[in-house]
Amino acid sequence: MSKKRKYEEEHREFKLQWEEEFFFIERNSKPFCLICQFQLSQFKVSNLKRHYETNHNSFSNEFPTGSDLRKNKLSTMKSKLNKQTNVVAVFSKETDITTEASFCMAFNIARAKRPYTDGIYLTKNILDVISILKPEDKKLLNMVENISNRRHTMEKRISMISSDIFSNLQNEIANCSALSLALDESTDIQDKPQLAIFVRYVTMNMEVKEELLDLIALKETTRRCDIKDALDVVLRKAEVPIAKIVSVSTDGAPRFTRQIEDYLVGIVTKLNCEDYVEKLECLSTHFEDRFKDLKLLKPLIAFLENPFVINVIENGCPILKSISMDTAALEIELLELLEDGGPKQFKYSCHSLLEFWKHVPVIKYPKITLCAQKLISIFGTTYSCESLYSTMKMIKSKHRSTLTDDHLTELLRTALTTYSPDFKKLTSKMNTQQI
Repeated sequence: MSKKRKYEEEHREFKLQWEEEFFFIERNSKPFCLICQFQLSQFKVSNLKRHYETNHNSFSNEFPTGSDLRKNKLSTMKSKLNKQTNVVAVFSKETDITTEASFCMAFNIARAKRPYTDGIYLTKNILDVISILKPEDKKLLNMVENISNRRHTMEKRISMISSDIFSNLQNEIANCSALSLALDESTDIQDKPQLAIFVRYVTMNMEVKEELLDLIALKETTRRCDIKDALDVVLRKAEVPIAKIVSVSTDGAPRFTRQIEDYLVGIVTKLNCEDYVEKLECLSTHFEDRFKDLKLLKPLIAFLENPFVINVIENGCPILKSISMDTAALEIELLELLEDGGPKQFKYSCHSLLEFWKHVPVIKYPKITLCAQKLISIFGTTYSCESLYSTMKMIKSKHRSTLTDDHLTELLRTALTTYSPDFKKLTSKMNTQQI
């Protein structure tokens, strides 16, 4: 028994004779009826004939086959369809342009930390300016008037931009060599605790980026276990590769301040020299514990600033095992780098640390460049988190205190990002979703 062939395997093509015979044309790789503007799915003559005879049987009587009248009618209908198509194309293009402008407006509103309702205000300003500079350009004025600027539109646009930024961030994190996290906790205008999590990573081109990974509202308490659970949720959501995390930086100021306050209370209430000395020694111990990581990082920072001053033979490898597990291979690469005249000459002629590490050959020194990327990814401070809370107070003010947690995160991500959104891609994506 022979196997029935699929339609795709037949490779059927549209034949020009079907235009005059059945008043069908080829449109979007499908047969399209000029009379009723119905589209069939396959280039089968039997299907076209059945449609013509069933729905337009009297058409041949009015326009006989082979006559000039039929040919003129065919030409007229094709011309009319082309005009309709051109009008739709122009309208679609103008719609895409105004939608793209709407995305641009929403992005600038978020960057300026302004409310969603500012879209109407911006449109009025643009119209007033154009009416002064170019009042005769009615088309431009009409297009500006057609820009979607309502509150809910701006809200949706910023949500799409934030989602696109987060998607780009996920892709870059997945492809980066090393990353670090910075965490800090504060409260918003409603005294709701918010945990900010930033990520700092190094791309394959040695570009350093810091982005807001997420802002999590801590619903109940702010204990260590609550922060850990919130962090776990964020890492899973962003699909952060745990193996690439080099360090986690936290402020720790609230707990540390409470400890100091306890000591000060003790000193004030008991003006006893022994107690005073004991408190100072305890404070000194806490400072020692707090900054011991900096002592461990000191030789690593020296390596990062200038690897050519490292004496591997006498002092061994300065890199911690937590940074590089294969110490032997790293020492060999360091010895080879010390003898390499090219990078050494460039090091003493360039003025940027990142610029130098960009020119160190990754293929030749994979261990060294990976260590450098890991060290560069480490946060020096939690300034990014502290800056976020200043921005949060501007966005979630007393006039906008009812902002949801999701909208607050979207606005902060858009306001603080280093990415430049592709408005054309977002417009195209929105059109695809509407189809």
